[in-house]
Amino acid sequence: MASHRIASHPSLQRPPSKAAQNATTHTTLHSRREGPRRRRREEEKEKERERERMILVAIVAELLEEYTAAVARAMELLLSRAPPRIFPRRVRFLVLRSLPFASPPPSPLSPPPPFTVAAGTR
Repeated sequence: MASHRIASHPSLQRPPSKAAQNATTHTTLHSRREGPRRRRREEEKEKERERERMILVAIVAELLEEYTAAVARAMELLLSRAPPRIFPRRVRFLVLRSLPFASPPPSPLSPPPPFTVAAGTR
């Protein structure tokens, strides 16, 4: 551990060579010339990443919606088959009503209308 500290001390490091200094200067000048192009490429890459993120968000939202609907159907099935002594009718109604994407509790069948319309053909 001590040898690492001694070797990394700034006073023991060699100054950069002339070639390394020239390479650094060349890179700096080169990057200045390509600044607008590089920025434009980076902006395009960022826009592409944002599009990919939005696609992933849409996929996850769709999966969550399907999962929620499946859970709601399963809960609806379990509650509708449970005996009334375990889940009273009112509790069952409130739970089923609060489930997202679930069909409303079945209403009692209404009687057929008292009159019927006969369609006659000639």
